[in-house]
Amino acid sequence: MLLAFLFSLSSGVSDLGATEIIRILFNNSTPELLKDIFFQFRLPKTFTAILAGMALSVSGLLMQTLFRNPLAGPYVLGITGGSNLMVALLVMGTTAAEIQFTSVVNNIAVPVSAAIGALIALFFILLISIKVHSSVSLLLAGLMLGFIYGSIQNILEFLASPEAIKRFTLWSMGSLGNVSIHQLFLLSLFVLPGFLFAFFLSKQLDVFMLGDDYSTSLGINLNFFRWSVVLVTALLTGVVVAYCGPIAFIGLAVPHLTRMIWLTPHHRILVPATAITGATLLLLCDGLGNMFSNHFVIPINIVTSLIGAPFVLYLLFRNTTFQFG
Repeated sequence: MLLAFLFSLSSGVSDLGATEIIRILFNNSTPELLKDIFFQFRLPKTFTAILAGMALSVSGLLMQTLFRNPLAGPYVLGITGGSNLMVALLVMGTTAAEIQFTSVVNNIAVPVSAAIGALIALFFILLISIKVHSSVSLLLAGLMLGFIYGSIQNILEFLASPEAIKRFTLWSMGSLGNVSIHQLFLLSLFVLPGFLFAFFLSKQLDVFMLGDDYSTSLGINLNFFRWSVVLVTALLTGVVVAYCGPIAFIGLAVPHLTRMIWLTPHHRILVPATAITGATLLLLCDGLGNMFSNHFVIPINIVTSLIGAPFVLYLLFRNTTFQFG
């Protein structure tokens, strides 16, 4: 993770390698422009990759355990669909109304609208979880809500102008570089407590994998447990989508990669190991996205898909079932 951190920190469009970074940290005579690039962009982006990788990978682990399904990921509850829909309403609605935002207002409005969409989706999921007592039914409900959000979003895209569609498409590709120092602090206020809460649920997650009847016999309140896992996953996923946009395959692939490395079903090991692995992988993806060209940065969603999709295919062909449990 430390090597991936340095790799991500030293890669980018600007000529700011490891030597220049050392000079910035220990030499006061470094040009102000390089200092601004490092402290205002490179450093926040790298820490954003760590927090986003932790949040998405732990969310994927929680979802795969809750639904006892190796194909479950952090986006199955429709949280991303709700965020996408609200951002689509903002981007395409303001374009249709010919409302022009300044860059500062736009950088605030997009994550706020994505967060509102995630909260609305979370509200519907929590209402369904009160009535539905089956994890499979909750999974299907989340998927159906995602289809509903996606259908409304498709209607907006059909009616929108090419300029609005392009803006929304660029956002949907994900970005780690739009988070400022202040936003990074807010992001950490959600991700770190969510990770700690997931770690404290480790014993209950282990027991839950053995079945509902066994969990109930050991005194676990299944409704409260499901509600807690859904809430933590929704908050972790929602805050990452709000600040970084949707990032694919980290939540799906990293839990399986972690199980292959650590060879243990115990969540007291899997939760922190998954967080470290997810942060490391997203740092590597960020660094790779910056290496392909000196003139532009490849969106993070493209890089994670190019790495994550072949890995999932490898798992499918390696065995008839995923390594799970």
